[in-house]
Amino acid sequence: MKLSTGVAELTSRVVGGMLPTGGAMRRSLVLFNWYAGLRLWYDNIAGVTGFVFVGYALTLGVPKEKIGYLALIATLASLAQLACVVGMNAIADKKRFVILFGYLEPLCYLAMVAAVYLAPPSLRFPVMLLGVLLAAGSVQASSPLLSEWLASSIPPSIRGRYIGMRTFIVSIISIAAMLLIGFTTNHVKTVGSMGYGALLLAGGAMGLLAVRMLHGIAMPAVSAGARFSWAAVPEVLRHAPFIRFLVATIIYNCPFWLAGPYYSVYHLKVLGMSEQMISYMMVGYFTLKIFMLPLVGRWLDRLGVRAMVYLVSPVYVTFFLLYALSSPDRVWMVFLAWALIGVAEAGFGVAVGCALYEVVPESTARPAYFAVYSLMTVLFSALGAAGAVWIVSQMSGATIGGLHFGKFQLLFAIACLMLIPCILGTQLYPGKKSRHIVATEMPTTAG
Repeated sequence: MKLSTGVAELTSRVVGGMLPTGGAMRRSLVLFNWYAGLRLWYDNIAGVTGFVFVGYALTLGVPKEKIGYLALIATLASLAQLACVVGMNAIADKKRFVILFGYLEPLCYLAMVAAVYLAPPSLRFPVMLLGVLLAAGSVQASSPLLSEWLASSIPPSIRGRYIGMRTFIVSIISIAAMLLIGFTTNHVKTVGSMGYGALLLAGGAMGLLAVRMLHGIAMPAVSAGARFSWAAVPEVLRHAPFIRFLVATIIYNCPFWLAGPYYSVYHLKVLGMSEQMISYMMVGYFTLKIFMLPLVGRWLDRLGVRAMVYLVSPVYVTFFLLYALSSPDRVWMVFLAWALIGVAEAGFGVAVGCALYEVVPESTARPAYFAVYSLMTVLFSALGAAGAVWIVSQMSGATIGGLHFGKFQLLFAIACLMLIPCILGTQLYPGKKSRHIVATEMPTTAG
């Protein structure tokens, strides 16, 4: 709690210094940071591909090959965004709608954790899938409106500085969260699924607290009156810079969407890593990412988006190669992989985030651009998760050049080989031009 208080005070001072006037605007931006910080704890504990939830599922007897179905269901639930966008005009009180569905997510999640214990063993996994679907679908149903609410609440004159500071604060909290969650999980797992369940319930409570922060934030009139028009869709599809950006992002991310569902399974069941060891690895990742962020801004000014993505691409290839070559005797390889990707993610995230803001025009169709971007990435992410499940269920391992590769190592090897031609999609990103550096929190890779 002391850390959260310190972060809030820091945010208040920074945001207060940015704004020419105080009052409701400063309060809204600070509360959005509180929301992000509390939400981060929920996501790290309750995330279906995180080591807490994966460990919970494994202790309940879910086969490790089936864990990918959880990621697939959570991804497919994101299609609820489409219902929100199309039905936007019928939502009279958009703030109340966002808050209501925000509460539904952790409540469905908490109900799922409790219901799993009451269900017979044969029904536990179906109940788990249903709970993940309802929880993820609830938050995704209001996601477009929440994104628009945040975007319209940030004054354009401080957008870059505010989001940059927000990203920095979230990264700092991520380090603290990973350390504490890893330490706690390492101890509660000794009592099996009950211990995991207790931690998951605590995560759900953090999710409820996060939504509570939204009550004190005023929704700007532009968001409260946001409307959807089918006429905006042709505009989006005709806007060549946006379509090129979307295609580039989909092509580049395919290998990450394929490998993403099985990182935690591989760490826990194949490499035999403890949750605390995984948390240390992620702390190293976030620390290097934070260290690189200031440097990335200067490099991006000189290189441009396209050159920056090309620059970090060999690091991503090395990341998958290290995973493919790792084993219980070579756990250090995954530590090195995440250290390297911390550097790459700083460059890729800022570059692609800037490109997104650059290719989306300031028009009344702006919500449609973000909706199309989100829905298309969700669709291909689901296809990647489905492909990963099929691959690990079909393969049993292979020996190549005297080295044995299990089914998960082969999955990472396929991702490595796939990424090499996918890098060519970078050519569709914007080239070098003068731009204002803007960091973004929109997810860009599954790495």
